[in-house]
Amino acid sequence: MVLRTPLPLLILLLFCHSAPSGASPFAEQKIILDTIFRDYDLRIRPDGNNGTDPVVVRVNMYVRRISNIDDSKMEYETQLTFRQSWIDDRLKYDDKNKFPYLTMNLPHKIWKPDVFFSNERSGKFHNIIMPNNFIRIYPDGNVLYSIRISLKLSAPTNLAHFPFDKQMRSIVLASYGYTTKDLVFLWKRINPVQVSKNLHLTKFTMNSVFFDYCTSKTNTGEYSCMNVVFQFSRNLTYYLVRVYIPTVALVLLSFVTFWLHSQLTKVRLSIWMGSFICFFIVSISTRNVVPQTSSTTALEIWMGMCVCFMFGVLLELSLVIHMNEKCEELNISSEHIAEEKTVNGLLRFTAVPLQWFNKYSTKRQRTDAIARVLFPSVFALFNFIYWLKYAT
Repeated sequence: MVLRTPLPLLILLLFCHSAPSGASPFAEQKIILDTIFRDYDLRIRPDGNNGTDPVVVRVNMYVRRISNIDDSKMEYETQLTFRQSWIDDRLKYDDKNKFPYLTMNLPHKIWKPDVFFSNERSGKFHNIIMPNNFIRIYPDGNVLYSIRISLKLSAPTNLAHFPFDKQMRSIVLASYGYTTKDLVFLWKRINPVQVSKNLHLTKFTMNSVFFDYCTSKTNTGEYSCMNVVFQFSRNLTYYLVRVYIPTVALVLLSFVTFWLHSQLTKVRLSIWMGSFICFFIVSISTRNVVPQTSSTTALEIWMGMCVCFMFGVLLELSLVIHMNEKCEELNISSEHIAEEKTVNGLLRFTAVPLQWFNKYSTKRQRTDAIARVLFPSVFALFNFIYWLKYAT
């Protein structure tokens, strides 16, 4: 006798047989986390190799932003995604095929390295909209801890070659309490320091990035330490347009007075005064771009030498004015003066390179002639030495 099963009951049995058994993946993750944290004590650091070696912490970072490089205060700001990874055997679990890793955003529940930034002045964590951190736990006990932080860091600055200088900005991190017997920092083997491609600086260009190790020794022990150094070169175009080109033009403009007639003293003095006033305005504007420092910078040397050249022009102009006034006191015409000076034996040159000098028959003319050659030549020599020393 064959028993016939009603069709609705058969469909129900097939559905129950095909339905997944067991808890949901989220419930299974909860079970795993509850299991590994049941006897977990975050006050105790993980064991190293053989249970006695220090725990090794691999570090890498992603530089999101560098800004506010202040040469006067010797500081700068940066924003990092800072990552650390280490092995904690107490966090191992078996379901590696089903769960390649477990993610949690409660970093206070596990042991973490006591890293600190030794050149930090201030810093903050990012908590909008949620705290910007996470922890990943892998089946083999590997822990990845990632956090986004903003730092204001101190940066010793040497401005002797400003604005031709190259500056170093570093990030120095170390263990605060664990000595090298308990904890060692190592850089990640591949791409330990990454820099955002959208990084843009107005005054600097990043040339290269270096990373290295250091050891911090104090009275309480020896601590693992590591640093990353960013090398910057200052953008010179801004200073060329705002400072160097205008000042060169003004100094050369003051030299124009040497080619004017010696008796046009008012015109010559007006040109010099106009040049010096414009130079003063440029000098005032540069105070906003020159960092305040106790040492003398290359830009200050440039401005000082330009002032010396302009005052040299004023001295030459004063000498010519004095000669003119002396002639007026004697009430002698310029033709008689020229004849008298020639007759009284102004030095005449016989050497071929200097014979052109004989066509100037008065002291005023010869003073201007000497200035036309001397001032531009010395200024050109100064430029050659200056740019050779600082720009190369």
